[in-house]
Amino acid sequence: MRLVIGLLCALVLAAGAGAQSPQAGEPGKVHIRQLTVVAPGVDPSIVAGARAALEGKDRALLEINEEIRRHFRAHGYMDAAMEEPPQVSGAGDQAEVTVAVTPGPQYRLKAIRIEGATVFPANQLVALFSVVPGQVCNATAIGAGFQRIAELYRSKGYPNLGLIPKPQRNVAERTIAFTILLDEGKATN
Repeated sequence: MRLVIGLLCALVLAAGAGAQSPQAGEPGKVHIRQLTVVAPGVDPSIVAGARAALEGKDRALLEINEEIRRHFRAHGYMDAAMEEPPQVSGAGDQAEVTVAVTPGPQYRLKAIRIEGATVFPANQLVALFSVVPGQVCNATAIGAGFQRIAELYRSKGYPNLGLIPKPQRNVAERTIAFTILLDEGKATN
């Protein structure tokens, strides 16, 4: 299957380099007894959600940053950047991890448009996204919408769907619109 979610709007960026030696637990991982997320100007409930998702878990240092980055992007902070690597103090079950986040602006979804759809109506495909215009732009929900489109096409015998998201970011309005180009391929019988 040819499912191109390559750019995914630069929403899903590769993890930064620069791992640190493991502190405790499984090789390459630390046990996060306490996580401090420093994110100036961000709603405390978003910070608390990031903490709750990681405290008490074993993670590699770069996984910590990636999970926090995904959490912030799910809340519209598409440019969230972490200090690399996280700061770790303590060892064993006493590891305290501090991550400094530069959140950037919070974006809202402006629109989702589908181009190239002939098998299904474009509005049916747009409805597969669990985020609607005006809501915080949730990168996780956008990615899940891409997957639902691919699954729908596969269920109807179109295994070679090409899906290319083209984001248009309006920094002044703090919005992101997506144009999704489809190459449906040929049906297999």
